[in-house]
Amino acid sequence: MSLLPMELLRLSSAQTNLLLEGEASQVETVLTAVAPSLPRPVTTWGGTGSLAAVRDGTLIVPLVNRFDDDQQRQLLRWLEETAGTVRVIATTRGSLFRLVQRGIFLDALYYRLNTIRVEIAA
Repeated sequence: MSLLPMELLRLSSAQTNLLLEGEASQVETVLTAVAPSLPRPVTTWGGTGSLAAVRDGTLIVPLVNRFDDDQQRQLLRWLEETAGTVRVIATTRGSLFRLVQRGIFLDALYYRLNTIRVEIAA
């Protein structure tokens, strides 16, 4: 999917969670393009450490498809506690929905992250 400048602007200004699905380099290109417009501070969480300090701004969660059950549950609990005060941008290779169907990814977490889904094709 080739995003036009106006589409990128809409993505960066939307206050909803964003799920980017695609190859790492293409997802990184989209993140770089929207980064200047993201609510600050911008924090990245890769599945380790505490999320307790993240209470505003934007949280980037790269490769959420690789999270184990404990990491998924930690992120889901944090999302429930922050209830929309932090914008979350999660990235994944492949379809999270397929992982949900196979019972590998928590459906409740998928639906929290999948407010706006952008599939970035090669």
